[in-house]
Amino acid sequence: KILNLFNLRRSVKSAAGVLAAMAVVGCATMGTPERAVEKRATEYWLARVDGQTEKTYELTTPSHRQLRTLQQYRSKAGGLAAKSAEVVGVTCEAERCVARIKLAAQPGLAMLKLDAIEMYLDDVWVLENGQWWHFEAP
Repeated sequence: KILNLFNLRRSVKSAAGVLAAMAVVGCATMGTPERAVEKRATEYWLARVDGQTEKTYELTTPSHRQLRTLQQYRSKAGGLAAKSAEVVGVTCEAERCVARIKLAAQPGLAMLKLDAIEMYLDDVWVLENGQWWHFEAP
């Protein structure tokens, strides 16, 4: 019985070690809301700069996509004259994050050759159904 008790303790310690290691790995792979939003916002804005409306539509909230078709979204989204976009920071609350986006836009004056203008905007992301989505105002 003493030998069985010793083996049981050793098994419990081994299992606890494995569980602790799994928890550390799980936390590292899940990351923070800020990292998740940074990744999704980068994906969204690169698609937006490239004119990939279907991709940006797919990254809007499921509730928004229930209200607006891709065609309706396309007509509202319009064209973006941005040459580049970069996520420069993300701040999060419980179910809402704001991604700070740095855009470089080319002025639309065909006769003049102007340099791109840098501007910043705050982009809202919300947590819905366990995933972060780009928020579109109704």
